[in-house]
Amino acid sequence: MLSTEKLEADGGPVYPCHNDENVEYNWLWRGMTLRDHFAAQAIVGLASDDSELSWQDIAVQAYQLADAMLKARQVWRDYEAAE
Repeated sequence: MLSTEKLEADGGPVYPCHNDENVEYNWLWRGMTLRDHFAAQAIVGLASDDSELSWQDIAVQAYQLADAMLKARQVWRDYEAAE
């Protein structure tokens, strides 16, 4: 299981669910992270290209794009917080 810090760095869960048994009302980390979700969405476009890339290269590029999306998401959050 991934640490809470790692999960938060990966954008948290795509579909979080509330843990009623936890008195602190923390969200449960189930399923894929937002980073995985972004990569899964990106791979559709990358795999549909007629390039000569290997599946490994396509997977790496999908996660690079997901990382860029998470970074842009944080930049936007920082911008909104500064207003």
